[in-house]
Amino acid sequence: MATYLKQLDGLRCMACFGVLLQHWLPPSNILQRLNVPLADGVYLFFVLSGFLITRILLDCRDHADARESTRGRVLVRFYIRRALRLMPLYFLVVIVTASLSVTGARDALPWHLVYGSNVYYFVRGGFNGPTSHFWTLSVEEQFYCCGQS
Repeated sequence: MATYLKQLDGLRCMACFGVLLQHWLPPSNILQRLNVPLADGVYLFFVLSGFLITRILLDCRDHADARESTRGRVLVRFYIRRALRLMPLYFLVVIVTASLSVTGARDALPWHLVYGSNVYYFVRGGFNGPTSHFWTLSVEEQFYCCGQS
């Protein structure tokens, strides 16, 4: 398996911090006036995710090529691991936010449940409260499901 790169934890922290500040600070805050690129945290997350997932997939391919398993079996194991890692917490948060009537959670609930939040926000023409960050998870899940042609 691919080795753990602890150096990336610092980048994850910076990305997370930037996203949180962008979402939770008022629109006219000091960081906005100083042109601090808080939105770049989302892009950094996508780059890190793409890098790490590509490393895992290349490692899986190497195992299949070494005849330790078939490519199909390796991909199935990859998707199962990703689903077990991401889906339980995701669906828990979706259900809890909808149950608590968090702003925008119920309006977009069917979209969130099928990982279509990004499409919902695009059609709507903007974001919808504290659950708006679900669009990034939707893009990632769509990549997993549809990006493997």
